[in-house]
Amino acid sequence: MRLGKKLFKTHMLRSYRVIIWVVVIILFLNLMFKTLTDSDFINWGGKGLSQVFTYHYRYPEEIIIFILFTLLPAIYYTVIRGNVFYEFGLTVNKGMPFLNQKVMYDRVENYNVANFKNLVVLKTKSDMEVYLQSHDTQRIIGILDQHEIKGDLGKRESIESKSSNRKLFIVFVMFSILVFLFQHFGWTKYLVR
Repeated sequence: MRLGKKLFKTHMLRSYRVIIWVVVIILFLNLMFKTLTDSDFINWGGKGLSQVFTYHYRYPEEIIIFILFTLLPAIYYTVIRGNVFYEFGLTVNKGMPFLNQKVMYDRVENYNVANFKNLVVLKTKSDMEVYLQSHDTQRIIGILDQHEIKGDLGKRESIESKSSNRKLFIVFVMFSILVFLFQHFGWTKYLVR
């Protein structure tokens, strides 16, 4: 099952990317400004914002937790993750890199455009539905048409895709609130030590 040369890669929708990066920036600023009032920072002799970075370099527990649980997932979901279209098939990202699934074009029966702006649903010959969200559905349709896959351009509302996006968004917001509370009350240093 050779996929061939890479043709196109989808990314998370821009509005979701902006929301995720706003949350990351808020959590980073919270970490920096919370450090200014931290008793350990004051006892260490820190007074200004420039010394906050030196403090986190010497005592990296909180910054490591921020990087591992906030920054790296944000980079993965907004920059790295996506469905990749090749000459003979595509790789569908199911959330984590080891869950990726290959779908060959000869196994795709048809496609439907569920939401003309950003959602295409592929139906395989084994009755599996694959949801592809993209900022450029015209390019996806062009690739599928090159492989003579039948398609329906009529709008079809897809409840599964909307609920999965809602779930991802809720999980990210809840996790961000949890990280915010850990940062705000200073629990991260007790968690790591």
